Amino acid sequence: MSSRRSLWSLLAFGAMSLQASLAFAQVGAPRPERPDRGLYKSTAQDTSDLLALNGSAGVGWDDNILLDLPGNTDPRNATGESGTIINGGGGISYSRTRSKASFMASEASSVRLYPGQTIDHIFGHNASIAAGFAFNDRTRLSASEVVTYQPYTFSSLFPQSLDPNLQFLPVQGPALELAANKTQYLQYTSSVTFNRELSRRTAFYAGYNFTQGDTAYGNGRFTSQGANAGVRWSLTRNLGLRTGYGYQTATYGVDARTLGYHNIDVGVDYNKALSFSRRTTLSFGTGTSALTDGQTTSYHATGDVQLNHEIGRTWAATISYDRAFQFVGTLLEPVFYDAASASVGGLVNRRVRVQTSARASLGKMGLGRERVDNDYDTYQGIATVAIALTRYIDLGVDYTIYRYRFGSGAVLPIGIPRDVERQSISAHIDVWAPLYSRARRNNASR
Repeated sequence: MSSRRSLWSLLAFGAMSLQASLAFAQVGAPRPERPDRGLYKSTAQDTSDLLALNGSAGVGWDDNILLDLPGNTDPRNATGESGTIINGGGGISYSRTRSKASFMASEASSVRLYPGQTIDHIFGHNASIAAGFAFNDRTRLSASEVVTYQPYTFSSLFPQSLDPNLQFLPVQGPALELAANKTQYLQYTSSVTFNRELSRRTAFYAGYNFTQGDTAYGNGRFTSQGANAGVRWSLTRNLGLRTGYGYQTATYGVDARTLGYHNIDVGVDYNKALSFSRRTTLSFGTGTSALTDGQTTSYHATGDVQLNHEIGRTWAATISYDRAFQFVGTLLEPVFYDAASASVGGLVNRRVRVQTSARASLGKMGLGRERVDNDYDTYQGIATVAIALTRYIDLGVDYTIYRYRFGSGAVLPIGIPRDVERQSISAHIDVWAPLYSRARRNNASR
């Protein structure tokens, strides 16, 4: 019952943020479609080559620090501490863009200090490298590698959005406010994608991915890999059919169990600006999945829908829903979930920006429908206000509320509580320093 109250509270938080932001942003005369740019990091968008450093430091408060507290061998008895937090982080990134090729590499680190607490600090690192090459106007190949070393979290239960344009961005430091304990684990993910336009209305796509990482259940390692391929047909400018097939496997090293996931990718792609507003776009897709362990197979309908609305010159609101399946390296079983998210944000003026978002994921773990209380739910709400002092210095305040709950039938590592709710607020200063840059040519593609 408490989880349902949390869901309604989170949705109310997102709705109030959305309503207030819409009302505020729509005041004033109509603006050109091309959005204005904020002051902070404003020169980054006009470069074809950029090497930059960034750093952040801040102070705040967290009401529930759940980090390997001594004596907690039963997850039901785990309790947290509240107190002051000191955040820090930094990174370096390099990007190079040409007419046919692009390259990006970045590294980011985060640290969180808890003065006077049982656990006095946690930290994490992310690094990535990505490249794309266009053989011609119709054929493109892209590849990426991401390495993460961070505390144990359940953040992967939230669906990760993918950029359909394959525009790689520098990685961010790990979200330490979601840490369930201080145990570090290493994970790396590789992916390759290939796209080919066969004709004006027909396109072929294919991809491969590989993930491997430590687990919090012992010495075993989680390994997942898969491939997919398919064809898309454009029936009209806004409506298309999609047919394809993908197969993903995962091995949970603790018991050497291997699961297989068949993705029958047959569905509809729809993306159109709605008739009542050229600034509002609706898109959705459908599909079917089958999960098997060699003995039992379960079938599920999958799909996603997203509504985007542009507000004025710089504001935007998005609502999305996703029904899907995924292997999660930080758990011992796969999950099938329904997830929803809402966000709204933009520039108040060139120096001040506001961003709010809320997301929720509700699902079940494992294959067996007969299992009792193997469900979970997790929620997060974020609100940020930032002021750019210069294009290199930014001041901001962040508020985060986060909750998760696992049923008694879900298998979790020893010492991890099943029901957690935490809030944190922090003020921070961000610094961005371009070490080398090269201006983009006027005729270069943006």
